Amino acid sequence: QQNIASFGGDPDRVTIFGESAGASSVLALMVCPLAEGLFTNAIAESPALFESVNVTKEEGGDLGVALGNYFNATKDGSSQIDQMRNLPAEDIVQVVQNFIDSPWANMSRTMFNLFTDDTSMPLSIYEAFQAGTQHQGVNLIIGNNKDDCPMPNHFSLEQYHSLINNAFGGNPSMLQHIADLIPASTDEEALTAFKEYGTNVVLSAGSFAVAKAMARSSNNASTFYYFFDYVYPNHTEDGAFHGAELPFVLNYSTLGPDIPTYWTNFAKTGDPNGEKSDSTWLPNWPSFEEGSDSWQVLGSEISNEPIPESMREIYELAAPLYPPGILGSVGPIYGTNSTGWILEDGVPAA
Repeated sequence: QQNIASFGGDPDRVTIFGESAGASSVLALMVCPLAEGLFTNAIAESPALFESVNVTKEEGGDLGVALGNYFNATKDGSSQIDQMRNLPAEDIVQVVQNFIDSPWANMSRTMFNLFTDDTSMPLSIYEAFQAGTQHQGVNLIIGNNKDDCPMPNHFSLEQYHSLINNAFGGNPSMLQHIADLIPASTDEEALTAFKEYGTNVVLSAGSFAVAKAMARSSNNASTFYYFFDYVYPNHTEDGAFHGAELPFVLNYSTLGPDIPTYWTNFAKTGDPNGEKSDSTWLPNWPSFEEGSDSWQVLGSEISNEPIPESMREIYELAAPLYPPGILGSVGPIYGTNSTGWILEDGVPAA
């Protein structure tokens, strides 16, 4: 914002956007008090809301303490930091692997989480949007890809039953409902079920919750919700994979300028709709209003379509799993029954 005028930009019309963890950072800035007034539009492509946990930075800091203890970097202050910086990268990587091979396997996802504090993140991303404390007047494009979660190489039916039981087993009716919506009766079907669970429960449900919250509580701002479903001919087995929209957004695709034009129109005006460079009009993209049941399908064809009822049901079932609230695990959303890691547990041995 301070420098954009030097490049011909408008300090009063700054747009930020990111994909995956970058999209999570965009949403974090939308709820960070320190960033208020610095931008007017935001784009979040396939954000991972589970990265923002209901855990304080002081609790999260125990990870660093444990790491220091593990490597005998016990001096106070900057000298301890210097010791840690001088460690070979391979040693740090090994610590991550130690956690992966331990009861706290999901700790590897927690090491880059966004923790709460009194200054930059008073609430987790999910809680802040639900409370309506996001920056007002900031327009948002948000959405996901049809196959955001990749297919695992190995995943058994027993593992899938364990995953959904840990996530929803406290409520038998919810457990049965998710099993009906994402069914599996063989190991082969469990692979597909995991992919659908990861895409829709772990990732897309968070975006849907943010879009709904924005529609409910955002003043003087609009939300535009999308679903990207294009499948590359040479990647049919991967579907519309995580990040597949980026060549379209960055105008590397040969399938036309509609998606990058939506993005640039949005950056200019806060509304993706308008004319293309050939003076024809883009397919209309309605804003996502409270109670809305449609999204903009982006791919080979572009149109506004009803969100399938089964998808909405999955999103609603996933809502109680947000936000994760224990250190050393992303909690039940990833199907773990871990009660969390504490400092006394230390770094697991190799």
